[in-house]
Amino acid sequence: MSSWLKVGIALAAAAGMLTLGVIYGDAISPWMVRLEETVQAAFWPSWWIFVGVFIVAALIALPVGALWSMGGGLLFGTLWGGLAGWLSTSIAAWVSFLVMRWWLGRSDQPTTLDPKVERLAKRLDQHAIELLTMLRIMPLVPFYLINIAAAMSRMPTAHYVSASIIGLAPSTFLYAMVGNGLGSWVDAKAAWDNGNVLDTPLIGMLFALGLLAVISILSARYFNHLKLNGKRHSQTHTPTHSSEQ
Repeated sequence: MSSWLKVGIALAAAAGMLTLGVIYGDAISPWMVRLEETVQAAFWPSWWIFVGVFIVAALIALPVGALWSMGGGLLFGTLWGGLAGWLSTSIAAWVSFLVMRWWLGRSDQPTTLDPKVERLAKRLDQHAIELLTMLRIMPLVPFYLINIAAAMSRMPTAHYVSASIIGLAPSTFLYAMVGNGLGSWVDAKAAWDNGNVLDTPLIGMLFALGLLAVISILSARYFNHLKLNGKRHSQTHTPTHSSEQ
């Protein structure tokens, strides 16, 4: 599946969510108001519970990162929702990396894994910080597979942590921005009904989705560029190796 098709599917899903929100906004609004009131009554306990559950979900490889980050923006706003997603995914990535590196380092464990993961580990050896940062910004590979490949590579822990922290920030805050737009749906729907769409948080949400689309396409192109260079590098070295034998 091409990167353009993936982005198209994501934008189509977002458009579907907007359409459902417009149609069923009146039915959703009371539930959202009650949820927001509950969080406001106990903001910090709710925030830390949210962070803890997010960390556990990421550690057990549940594919809910984007949805959970949007939920953080919905409940806590762009800033604190983004910080919750950023902190949670960064801690989960660090813990997962340490556990996987310890597990792979044990002599009684098998060292053969999926060939795709091993190839990614080799690419991380060659382009450690820039490749990992790009994969964190727009994960073209599942979160847990990135952690395994990084643990298999020779990447220092400090480089892994710094690249993960930098790379996870844009996507988590952008998803939180999307969620914040959805969380302000009561006012947004009223503005939509009155024809004042340009004055609503929906514009920020649509901007975030468009920015995610651009980042996804650029990241996919860079990743494909590294894959092509890796193939060319291996092809140019194969004849030399066989002639020496």
